[in-house]
Amino acid sequence: LEQRLHKPYIQAAKRGDLKVITVSPSTAQDLYDLGYPPHAVAIVPNGLDWDQYKDCNSQKRDLVTYVGRITPYKRLEDLLKAWKMVEENCDAELVIAGRADPRYLARLTKLAKKLNLSHVQLKTNISQQEKKTILAEAKLLVYTSIREGWGQTVLEAAGCKTPTVAYNVPGLRDAVRHMETGVLVEPGDVKRLAKE
Repeated sequence: LEQRLHKPYIQAAKRGDLKVITVSPSTAQDLYDLGYPPHAVAIVPNGLDWDQYKDCNSQKRDLVTYVGRITPYKRLEDLLKAWKMVEENCDAELVIAGRADPRYLARLTKLAKKLNLSHVQLKTNISQQEKKTILAEAKLLVYTSIREGWGQTVLEAAGCKTPTVAYNVPGLRDAVRHMETGVLVEPGDVKRLAKE
């Protein structure tokens, strides 16, 4: 269905009647794969409201976080399984925060209970200020999505001097510079996720 929906736009782009703006090289590649000509695609990365993050100087604590939508494609069950291994070796806290799909949140709550995780908080509907505070206090942001257009929270975390461990997937591999601003881990490698 996606191919058919894009067809008139692809034809217009090929004629030179249409330009397409996207946020990352990964999403540009998706557009090329659909048939858009490279000359019609411009990459304009997401920005950061620096005025909101320039004073991000909170004291770091033993906190690891995920901040974003709490929905199945974020693969947060991988984060909880990795956290089980982390909890065996330290007393750090994990906060998963964001707008939640209620059924998925219930699944995560059940999994956290099954894994007997004691240092995990699930927070929903946090304010922008609370998000900033969490990102500023965290020593690490973890992102286990199977796909992103970019990964805006990765940029916000970087604004708070918080590195990211993320799955090496489209979008996130654009937002995280491996071994510079964070670490990229192959999707589904829960042991490596826990180690990093």
